[in-house]
Amino acid sequence: MNDFTQMHVFFFITTLVVIVIGILTSLILWRFWIMLGHIEKLSRDISEEGTLVRADIAHMRNTMLVEGFKMGLLSNLLSKTAKRFTTRRRPKKETPNEESSTAE
Repeated sequence: MNDFTQMHVFFFITTLVVIVIGILTSLILWRFWIMLGHIEKLSRDISEEGTLVRADIAHMRNTMLVEGFKMGLLSNLLSKTAKRFTTRRRPKKETPNEESSTAE
């Protein structure tokens, strides 16, 4: 092989490698983007649950100030919190857009 042919083969192989690395990097970044979306949703759910737990604790404090401490209050708080964490949430169904059904 002469130098000119070797140069063409080298650049052809290098171009293929760069394309493959670019595609793999794009796939990795896409998966990372999806994971970040899931993490954001999870942190939003945790924040909502934290707000509910704080409200339950505030309610328990108010009840304890009025009625005094009872073991039932503590068990009620723990059972409500455990029930919220163990029940599965169903995804919200999207309602069809009314404009698309009337645009016929």
